Amino acid sequence: MNSFRRLGRLITHLTFLAGVSSAIVTAQYGCTSSNWASCNDPVPATYLSGSWIEDDSASEWTLTANNGTPGSAGTVSGSVMVFPIAGNCPVINYTASGSYTPTTITDNVTGSTSFTFTASSPSPATPCGGYTPVSSLTISGAIANKGNDTTSSATWTNSSGQSGPDALETNLVLTPTSEILESGGWGVNNPTKLNVIQTLEDSTSYDPPDPHSNKFQGRQVYETTPSPGTDGCYNAANGTSPYPPFNSVSGATWNVGYTAGFTGDTYGYDTIGYGSAQVDWYQRNLSGTPGALPCSASFTQYVWIVDNISGFGNQQYVSYPIVVTIGADYFWVRKYSLCVADGISKCPAQ
Repeated sequence: MNSFRRLGRLITHLTFLAGVSSAIVTAQYGCTSSNWASCNDPVPATYLSGSWIEDDSASEWTLTANNGTPGSAGTVSGSVMVFPIAGNCPVINYTASGSYTPTTITDNVTGSTSFTFTASSPSPATPCGGYTPVSSLTISGAIANKGNDTTSSATWTNSSGQSGPDALETNLVLTPTSEILESGGWGVNNPTKLNVIQTLEDSTSYDPPDPHSNKFQGRQVYETTPSPGTDGCYNAANGTSPYPPFNSVSGATWNVGYTAGFTGDTYGYDTIGYGSAQVDWYQRNLSGTPGALPCSASFTQYVWIVDNISGFGNQQYVSYPIVVTIGADYFWVRKYSLCVADGISKCPAQ
């Protein structure tokens, strides 16, 4: 029996876990719409750490990347575990090494990452069940980032001189568990609206670490309101307000680590509040109504992360109570635990 007939590539071809790709239909300035499958994602794959598994689950690669910056080359190191090819045969462990180079971020150009990964030094290397482990295998290709990462045009070559095409696909879907909220200050053109900066976090113990804070870079997040909230200022105006109720989110979408110049796991701005003309109108028109001021709008913001992978739905990972208050000579905005006042008044304690 040909000892490489099944161990031609380590046993079979390698399919890694890191994401999925779709054809670009219309170039856009990042994925800022809900048409995730066709939008242009300019952020290259930079997070290559974690477990990558071939499509028939015969081998598992565990990789750690040393760099997470678009436009800068990095390396990976780790191990490859090949499951027993036949009864009573042992697990074969390889040493993994390699390099990768993400493209720079260029508007309207899909980000991609070229890579070369090698498995070498099998242990044990002795024949078993009629098969002999190859001494090394190298797989090369380019990952086209689409929220998660994949390629269908890789190639493999092993130490026996065999080679062939390969396709990489993902079953690893990382979901954040929380966010860090920071104030980005009041808007330049909307001085009554607060800019909020968010940084995604993942505290799930079995997920790979995120030393470069870029685990979610290139992914898309968006907001929804499960049901309309209450606009007490609109109600206090008793039908005279020229403005619609402020009781839900606008449905914004952000590219993590890209939109508004942010990097890594950070995105923004989430801009929250009444417009300055609305604040002025309510302060002028409600000041003479006893008990009308202060008044508040309140609703719940749900935040979702896009998976864009067949068989997986988008994940809602956090929700925030939003409260915006207008007083006779002040206003403040609160998103969960972050609250900023206009300087005339302090935010009340929760």
